[in-house]
This record gives sequence, structure tokens and C-alpha cells, in this order.
Amino acid sequence: VLALGIGGNYYLTKKENPNNPQQNNPQNQNPANPDTQQGAITDPLVPSTQAEKDLRAQILVIVGKSNAGQKQEALTEYLALEKTNPTDLMLLNNIASTYSDLSNWAKSVEYYKKVIAAYPQYTPAYRMLGYIYWYHLGNNETQIKTLFDVGLQITNNNPDLASWMVGYYADQPDKAAPYAAIVAGAKK
Repeated sequence: VLALGIGGNYYLTKKENPNNPQQNNPQNQNPANPDTQQGAITDPLVPSTQAEKDLRAQILVIVGKSNAGQKQEALTEYLALEKTNPTDLMLLNNIASTYSDLSNWAKSVEYYKKVIAAYPQYTPAYRMLGYIYWYHLGNNETQIKTLFDVGLQITNNNPDLASWMVGYYADQPDKAAPYAAIVAGAKK
């Protein structure tokens, strides 16, 4: 369900909603893409070519299998698609999510890191990786803090990442304070 929620639903609603504030958010622009520097917004989840549309259709069929409980079969099909689409955001995210569903934390971490490497502005990958570190890989505070501090730097203090850290430090107000300040600053 997570794979469709992050990938499929985002894809399906993103393109159809011209009033979506995220579409006009400079944080969502890719500085490596010259088109975004001139106001044209590109979104790696919205297909712009027929090949990308075909890939999305294939991914959504596989999401259906995954949601029907056929996780290993879905993973096998995702990995086959990755061979010819090694940097597709939806595909990489769904592979990471499926590895999480299968409790293969090391592989899930590997793929969320691939997502972040290819799409450093994509904040859900930081959050999911943080949850894995927190709940499944020993809750290494230094590792989590480093991940989010780097993410905040890359995303120009995205309040979503800061909010995650406020939650992480819920029982330590002194450590949460700098992140809460980022969230408060974003609300102004």
C-alpha cells in the first residue's frame, strides 16, 4: 500500500491538480535540470514521454500484485524493470518499500539511499530511511541525525524533515528545539 500511496497516488494526483502548491515550490525543482531554472517544473513522478508512461503502467500493475500479497513476485518484477530503468524514482521507491515489507532492512536501506542519491529533494525517502534506522536497525541517533541534517541542508530546511526530527526528539526538547525552529519559520 505504501508503494502506491507514495508513488501511484502522487503520480495520479500530481499531474491533475494545477493548484497543488508543491508544483510551484522551488524546493521541488531539480537544479541539475536547466528547464527548472527557467520556471518549467519537471517532476520525476510525472511521466513526460511515452516510455515513461508505459513504465508507470507496468509499475502500477506490479503495485497491484504487491498489494494483493504477492510481495516476492512484485519484487522480482520491480528488479527486472530496474535493469533498464535504474534511476526511476517510483521504481526505486517501490523496490525499497517492498524490501521493507519483506523485512529485508539492509536492502531497503540500500534502495532508499539510491533514491536519495538520484533525487536528493525527495523527502519521503529520508523519512522512510529514518524509520528503518530508528525501529529496525538499532536507533543509532548519530546516524539518524546525520541523515536528517544532510537532508535539511540539501532541501533548504524542508519543514517536513525538521518535523520528523521534532518527533524523533519528542522526549528531548533541547535536541528538538533547533528542528522546531525550522518548522516554526516555515509557517510564517
